[in-house]
Amino acid sequence: MTFADLHRGELPLLLPNAWDVPSALALLECGFAAIGTTSFGVASSLGKPDGGRSTSQANLGLAAALRPLDCYLSMDIEDGYADDPDEAADYVARLPVDGINIEDSTDETLVEPQRHAAKVLAIKQRSPDVFVNARIDTYWLGRTPRWPRRWTGPRGTSKRAPMASSSPALPSPACCGNSPQRSRCR
Repeated sequence: MTFADLHRGELPLLLPNAWDVPSALALLECGFAAIGTTSFGVASSLGKPDGGRSTSQANLGLAAALRPLDCYLSMDIEDGYADDPDEAADYVARLPVDGINIEDSTDETLVEPQRHAAKVLAIKQRSPDVFVNARIDTYWLGRTPRWPRRWTGPRGTSKRAPMASSSPALPSPACCGNSPQRSRCR
């Protein structure tokens, strides 16, 4: 099984967010097979604001510290910590992870969809086995989406490339309350 396979299961993937090794260990103790990170949590633990590219170096260290754990690992890399797609791809290539979450906003401002797609394409070309979740921040920022109604990914990515897009939302307890991933932490 791969990290991408977890996204295609019968139940939705619940990807809890850790901000340091102790929080990741607590989540593993609950039985989660995959751990994500949160740029907000990492930034807060450093006493810095989220979204200002302040967690780049801390994420490199956190990824290295979490990699030995027996789980899939996905890192929240804000907007890729760069405007240049190749620089974002270089950053991802340095991370020992199974997946990343890349946002379509920088410092609470949406970027043009073409710029975001260019980053995703560069990342997939440089690190084809990394699962990419292209997060759409219109929900957080209270904006009307500018994506086409049916977006299949940037041109040049394989239809089999491990990718997803998401818009953060709070699920109802009925959605995930009975998930086997949560059974040991009630």
